[in-house]
Amino acid sequence: MNGKSDFHSVELRDENCKGCTICVTSCPVEAIRVHGGKAHILETQCIDCGECIRKCPSRAKYALTASKDELLAYKTKVALLAPAFFAQFSEKTSRQAIMDAVKTLGFDFVYDISGAAGEVSRATADFIRENKQTGQYETPIISSSCPAILKLIQIRFPSLIDHILPIIPPSENAARQARAQHPDAGIFFISPCPAKVTVARSPLGYAKSEIDGVFAMNAVYLPVLQALKKGGSAAGSGQAPSSAQNDESAPAFRAAHVQWCRAAGEAEALELHLRQYGDDCRWLYADGLTQALKILEETEDGQFEHFDFLEISACTGGCLGGPLTVTPAPAAASVLRRGSQSCAENPTSPAKLAQETQPKLSDLLFTEPIIPRPSRLLDTDFAAARKKMQQMEEIVTQLGGLDCGSCGAPNCRALAEDIVRKNAVKEDCVIVLKAQYEQMLFGKKPQ
Repeated sequence: MNGKSDFHSVELRDENCKGCTICVTSCPVEAIRVHGGKAHILETQCIDCGECIRKCPSRAKYALTASKDELLAYKTKVALLAPAFFAQFSEKTSRQAIMDAVKTLGFDFVYDISGAAGEVSRATADFIRENKQTGQYETPIISSSCPAILKLIQIRFPSLIDHILPIIPPSENAARQARAQHPDAGIFFISPCPAKVTVARSPLGYAKSEIDGVFAMNAVYLPVLQALKKGGSAAGSGQAPSSAQNDESAPAFRAAHVQWCRAAGEAEALELHLRQYGDDCRWLYADGLTQALKILEETEDGQFEHFDFLEISACTGGCLGGPLTVTPAPAAASVLRRGSQSCAENPTSPAKLAQETQPKLSDLLFTEPIIPRPSRLLDTDFAAARKKMQQMEEIVTQLGGLDCGSCGAPNCRALAEDIVRKNAVKEDCVIVLKAQYEQMLFGKKPQ
C-alpha cells in the first residue's frame, strides 16, 4: 500500500525499507510480504494494528495521519482528546494545562471525550438490558470500540459479526456533539493508533464520520510538551456546556469514564452502569492480538456464551499501549489512575464535551451493517477451494519447515498459500533452492 487509502493508514517508506522481514514475522495477521527486497502490505489482510510500526528497526512503516496544513482549511478548529492523551504527560500536569497547550497548536476549542465515553457506556448498558429481553443479538456482545478488532472480525471471524455491539465509539459520539456546537468547524481527533485514523475516513457501522482529520499522539506530543514548558495558553474559551448534575455525576462514574481507555476500562464502566439498574454483568477482556485471537477463536467455538460482554483490544494495555503513543502503557496507566481520582473529585475540570441530557440509545446505534471481508478464501467455489487446500498441504511438506521468513512470507504455511495463489514460487524457500542447487551441482537428491 503506497499513497492514501480509504481502508488503511499504515504505509511504507520504500527508501527506508531494507527487506529485513522483521515486520513480516512480527505481523500478527500475516499481512506483510517481502518481494524484490521491499516489504509490501496486503490490503486485504491488514487491520491497521500498527505492530509493524513498533517493530520496524528502519522506521519504514508509519501511519498516514493529518498534517498541520489541513488546519488551514477551517476557520474554526476543534481538537478531541481521548483520556489516553492526558496519560502521556506527567501526573503533576493538570488536564486543563494540557488542553491549553493543545490550543497553542492552532485549535480554537479542545474537548476531553471522557464524557462521551460515559454516554456510550450508559447506552451499552441499556442495549445489553434490552437484548437480554429480546435475544436479538447473540451473546457475548463484543465491544465495537477497537476498529482493529472489528477489521479482524471482518477478515478472520465473519461469523462473529452478529456479536458486535452496534454502538458508535466515543470519539464519534464526541465528534457529533462538537459538530452540533460548531457546524462549520474542522474537527480533529488525536489518536493512539492507525486503526482510529482509518475509521475516520472509512467508518464501520455508519456512513460518514464527523471527524475531519486525525493526528497521531506521538506527532503532537513534543509540541504540546514544549508549550507546557513555556507555560503559555491560547486565548479563547475551550469550555463546552457541562453535563447535567444527575446520578452519573457521582465520583465513581466520572473516574470510570476517564479510565475507559485502559485495558478492561470499558467493561468496568459498563458493569458500574448495569449495577445502577441492579443488574449483574459477566464480562471478559483481552488485550494484545495474541490473546485477542485466542479469545475470538474460542468465542467462535461457543466457549463464552455465558458471558454478557467481551472487551477486546488489539493493543496490550488497551489504548494506552497504542503504537502512536509515547509513554509506556504501565506508566500511562499510573498517570491515568491519579488523573481519574482528580477528575472524580472535581467534576467541572477540565471542560467536557457533554450534552445536558443523555443521548437516546437510538441516536448512538449503527446505521449500516458491517460487511464480512474474508481474505483467506482460496476460491469462491467449494470444490476448487478444497483442491487448493490439498495442494497447500502437499506444498507445506515440501518446504523447509523452519518458519524463518527468508522467503518473504511469515511462515511456511503462508508461503504455501502464496504459491497456490500464484503470488510466489516454491524456489522462494531457501531450503528448497539449496536442495535444487545441490542436486544440480553434486547430484544430491532433495531429502
